Amino acid sequence: MSEPSGPPASFTWSGRGAELLQSLRLTRGLGPELREAFQDACRVEQFTAGDVIVEQGVRYETLKVLFHGVAEVAYTDPSTGGSHVVATLEAGDHFGEMAFLSGEAATASVRATTPATVLVIDRERAAATGVASALLANLAALQVERLEGANRRQVAAMESTIAAQREQNAFGRFYIATIVLFAISTAIPNYDHESPTVQLWMRWFFLVLILVPAVVTVRAHSLSLADFGVTRRGWARSLGEGLLVALAMIPVLVGFKLVRGPAGDPLFSWRTLDFYTGPQLLFYALSYVPHSAIQEFIARGVGQGSLERFMADAPPAKPIVIASSLFAILHLHLSLEAAVLTFVVSLLFGWVYHRHQSLVGVTALHAVLGLVATALGLI
Repeated sequence: MSEPSGPPASFTWSGRGAELLQSLRLTRGLGPELREAFQDACRVEQFTAGDVIVEQGVRYETLKVLFHGVAEVAYTDPSTGGSHVVATLEAGDHFGEMAFLSGEAATASVRATTPATVLVIDRERAAATGVASALLANLAALQVERLEGANRRQVAAMESTIAAQREQNAFGRFYIATIVLFAISTAIPNYDHESPTVQLWMRWFFLVLILVPAVVTVRAHSLSLADFGVTRRGWARSLGEGLLVALAMIPVLVGFKLVRGPAGDPLFSWRTLDFYTGPQLLFYALSYVPHSAIQEFIARGVGQGSLERFMADAPPAKPIVIASSLFAILHLHLSLEAAVLTFVVSLLFGWVYHRHQSLVGVTALHAVLGLVATALGLI
């Protein structure tokens, strides 16, 4: 709203005065006779910028309506003497209703910030003209509306504070869960020299062990499993994209094998599992899908998903990078190369999960690339 250049030379109930009377919530429901009585009860006061219209602590018995100009409401703390603006008034706003209703002292000051014209309604004069009861009824209704609005704002603020506290508590539990994950990761021994049966059981044992703090984190949130990617919503599209990305990445893995693989090694050597029997290899392959699903639930659903909620204002890439870094660290017990490879692949997995917020596609991607990489002898 543009600031007014100055008060009108004179006030009349025609033109802008009539428009104001028509639009005032204070006079709604008044018939022609009461509107005329309202006009008779009003007197006009002019103020220049900086003038005090109402002074805090002074008793008034008048209701005021800002006809022209802008004013600010300021509260002065009696204990400190500090003053701060709590509201801004514009044309059509009324103030001083508590003084009009009860004659109590003003609880705040009102100061004109531009030249202003104010309509002043004296309580005794309003009673004499017969409009007082109608104004009191409207003021009571407006006060109820204001109180309801204030209550709604207060409830909303309380709910926001409670939600922030819950989020803070959830983040604390997530942080503790992350520390536990690191502790478990450092405790995982190198079991490559063990028999295939022991290796298979160890893989599942440590995965379930890592799953525990993830489940605790989920239970700490007031959210459903769908919020952690466990959902059928959009599963077909998620699965399709995951498989397409996997197909696109297979040539990259094959190329990596041809460049970095041992000389004379067959393309699909299953080198890291060449001492597995047929049934053991079949069990490994069949169990790889649920194994991948649990890994993705921990890394993407819980890890990345929680970070995305905690960092709602951050770029989408930030939670993906952090979650990928954490997941890569959990693979340091294998080798530095495995951790670096996990980080790079996790960035891709994180992007797929972010797009669909579903574990279906990223699990398919993980399972396909993991099995192909194992068949190529890369992991």
